[in-house]
Amino acid sequence: MEPLSSEPTLPTDGLLPPVDHPIRLDVFEGPLDLLLFLIRKNEVDIYDIPIETVTQQYLAILRNQEKGNLELAGDFFVMAATLMYIKSRMLLPAAERKDEELTGSDEGQDPRWALIQQLIQYKRVKETAALLRGLIDERQGLLPRLVNAPNPEDLPARPVSPSDRIELWNTFNLI
Repeated sequence: MEPLSSEPTLPTDGLLPPVDHPIRLDVFEGPLDLLLFLIRKNEVDIYDIPIETVTQQYLAILRNQEKGNLELAGDFFVMAATLMYIKSRMLLPAAERKDEELTGSDEGQDPRWALIQQLIQYKRVKETAALLRGLIDERQGLLPRLVNAPNPEDLPARPVSPSDRIELWNTFNLI
């Protein structure tokens, strides 16, 4: 058994950045953002999340964070607890999971399913937000056409004289 170290280490099997470039919580908008980052970095299918690897990396990143914002860190620790719960559910023998399926409990299915659905929904929202942000940026580059209203003083008092109307009528009748 390895002695416990006070200094956290990053897993060697992951593709996380080296320790001299620590990731700050400020980089991620929330725990799902960090989780999506780890899934992309490990190049795994979102439907087949290796919970153990992702949980280890998630906890390693949290250990490396600066202390301070407990409210923000609390959300990240709730996600870490959820990952550990899912991992513990996956360690249950398949027979126990089948028993739970027969009793009508939804916990008999793959314990990752709820998290996967949440991640997919978060990813869609994030992609839509990026699309909208791009449209806003594109729109900001456009300038509206400014049409100056004519100055009433520059307009003639009567644009068409009475004789011009008669000539216009005669011309119209010729057509």
